[in-house]
Amino acid sequence: MRDASPTLQSHAILILDDDPLVRRAFGRALRALGALVIEADTILAADAALGTTEFHVILCDLHLTPPDRGDQYLKLVEKRWPKMRRVLCTSDTRSAARCADAYVDKPCSVAELLQAIAPNDK
Repeated sequence: MRDASPTLQSHAILILDDDPLVRRAFGRALRALGALVIEADTILAADAALGTTEFHVILCDLHLTPPDRGDQYLKLVEKRWPKMRRVLCTSDTRSAARCADAYVDKPCSVAELLQAIAPNDK
């Protein structure tokens, strides 16, 4: 009999959020599902991680520490890594539609986060 619980064992996920509580909460939830998770608090740190690890997903906050903006960064990510799934953390669906494959509101449930990250994995 196959285990029906969701898993992210084949996923490497980069979390970019300047709020350490949010980063840790998302990271803990995704690690519990088996994902390899790297956390970054700045675009500079995210760039460094992207240079060393092949990620399947980037989970990015819209409102980073100024002048950084998550939506602008995700547009750059799309150009450099077009196969990487981009998930924006926001309630502004207009921003998400222009720069991301999916979005989640903060706070969100683990199920909502999983649906945004891996919508076809059941």
